[in-house]
Amino acid sequence: DLSAGAVREKILQNFNIEWGFISFSKSWNIAPMWGMYADKYKGAVLEFDIDVDLVREVEYAPVRVVCKDNIANNFDAEDFERLIRRKSYDWSYEKEVRYIVQLFPRNCDCIGSNYFAKIGIGRNSRQRLKLIAVRCGPLMSQQNYGRLKYLQRLKNDEEFIPVIRTQFSKGKFDLEEVGQ
Repeated sequence: DLSAGAVREKILQNFNIEWGFISFSKSWNIAPMWGMYADKYKGAVLEFDIDVDLVREVEYAPVRVVCKDNIANNFDAEDFERLIRRKSYDWSYEKEVRYIVQLFPRNCDCIGSNYFAKIGIGRNSRQRLKLIAVRCGPLMSQQNYGRLKYLQRLKNDEEFIPVIRTQFSKGKFDLEEVGQ
């Protein structure tokens, strides 16, 4: 018999080899997320248009998923789905959805015990992810903003991707585009 910790470790070990996911938020302007994930407001947010069939909504709940007895030997798709979608209700402000992809290790880069797969981004992508904007944090340096604008000008195809400055909203706990 495996302890609960050993079962969790076995599941995570298998998960890292077989599955990968990217987390997205339904909203770009949530201030606490900029503080945590975008270098304390100095970074950028990549905004994508994503086929809704590709993502799974995160379920926010007050308790963890309770798995069936003997899950180490009987881990099925239903258990997997419940585990990857549940997150503490304390994180609900993130409005998270997850893009989940099955990894094929022979087609991935491996760093430590983690595998990274290339995802298609663009009009002809099988994954149907399209970069539609780059939003710059309100504390991003002028130098880094200038670098992003320079890269934007180098893009030589017909698809224009806006680089947008943001600012702290007046009277709200979120961000807005500069000039609003």
